[in-house]
Amino acid sequence: MRERDKPDGQAAQLPREIELARRSKLEAGTEVSADELRTLVELSSDLVAITGYDGYFKLLNMAWETTLGYSRDELRSKPFMDFVHPDDRDKTVYMVNRLLPGVPQFLFQNRYLCKDGTYRPILWRGFTSADSQRYYTVAREVSKEQEADERRNMLDVICEQSRDAIVVGSVDGTITEWTGAAERLFGYSRDEVVGESMTRFLSRDDGRATHLLDLPAPPADADRVRAFFLHRNGTRVPVLVAAAPVGNADMPVSGVIATISLAC
Repeated sequence: MRERDKPDGQAAQLPREIELARRSKLEAGTEVSADELRTLVELSSDLVAITGYDGYFKLLNMAWETTLGYSRDELRSKPFMDFVHPDDRDKTVYMVNRLLPGVPQFLFQNRYLCKDGTYRPILWRGFTSADSQRYYTVAREVSKEQEADERRNMLDVICEQSRDAIVVGSVDGTITEWTGAAERLFGYSRDEVVGESMTRFLSRDDGRATHLLDLPAPPADADRVRAFFLHRNGTRVPVLVAAAPVGNADMPVSGVIATISLAC
């Protein structure tokens, strides 16, 4: 029913009903005031920021002062790029340019200059709004342990997105890691494979079962060796394998990592 077709008085009652509903929500604690939100932002230990497309900070909470040592007025007085480590500026510019076409969310890391001249690694999370011409971000300083975790997470993502199967094994040939690409290529889930011996699946050209570390060296003109991998459907699939031991001159070999692709 259109507004003008409603009985007299019904249309006039709607704003009051909406107002009563809003008040009941507020009284029930399901809404918060702008002042309450500002207080939460100010108390947060995370670095909360709103940044304009012009490159200047528009809003910063107290955590910026305690983390970097600058006052908020000092941080707002210069383009944010002036505080980014010179070696990280190209990466930051690339990320900013990538966001401008409308990528809604982002996650990346760079280093920020402190007032004492040192740099601190900062991990950024947030989204951009083309309508308001602003970036809305929550960032935090990354400890060495967190940085290592983030690096491992990035490697996990890279491994999962790889077209080749990436398999990790122990010295005795037990499979310890199995990526999504391995599952797609050979049909086994991670739970079906991890803990099993590689000799159950991998064999040389002559049909002999083998561990990754026992594969022959690749030909002089290639970086991979031909082999066969047992598919879940029971067929032996021709593959190309590049395997390398995990360890160095100062540390004994603790395992092996291999990249396996289907042979053409």
